[in-house]
Amino acid sequence: NGTSCESVAPKGKPYISGNMWVDRCLNTAAPYLNGNTCVASCPTSTMLDVTTKICVSKCSATTFLDPTTNTCAAKCPTAFPYNSGAGSTCVVACSGNTPYLDASTNTCVPTCSQSMYIDPITKTCVAKCPASTYIDPIKRTCVATCPTSTLVDLSTQTCVSKCPTTASVNNNGTCASSCPVSS
Repeated sequence: NGTSCESVAPKGKPYISGNMWVDRCLNTAAPYLNGNTCVASCPTSTMLDVTTKICVSKCSATTFLDPTTNTCAAKCPTAFPYNSGAGSTCVVACSGNTPYLDASTNTCVPTCSQSMYIDPITKTCVAKCPASTYIDPIKRTCVATCPTSTLVDLSTQTCVSKCPTTASVNNNGTCASSCPVSS
């Protein structure tokens, strides 16, 4: 009568949708692929890669887990704006092994890049330390007070071991171009 029960996928139709072998999941009731089966939603032990529409056990290196929808997305949602690293979960705040925020990429990082410094108050990587703080070039951190045996170079807002030639006078721990006039 022209019907048969096939237990092996016919060539070019590797997926099961309902009780039929298909070449891709097109059915709106079961649009996602889990293993070789088209499903309405991914099982709880997996998440949906929204780009490929495949249920996966871990997000790829180019996507991040959106905990609000249990999907792997290219960008984190507003409610969880920071990604905790490639293929990782979107988070509200950076913590643990990646405690600092690189605001240029909205990525949590273990340490700031070479051109950036850690602002310990905001736990953000910054190109310039906030007012009233100085760059500690050894620790690559913004500090309120320079370490002992260093001086403050106000022109660069940096802790230095010796003053530059343009401000070579040590005025109570601060590099200055000349001594202040006393009255």
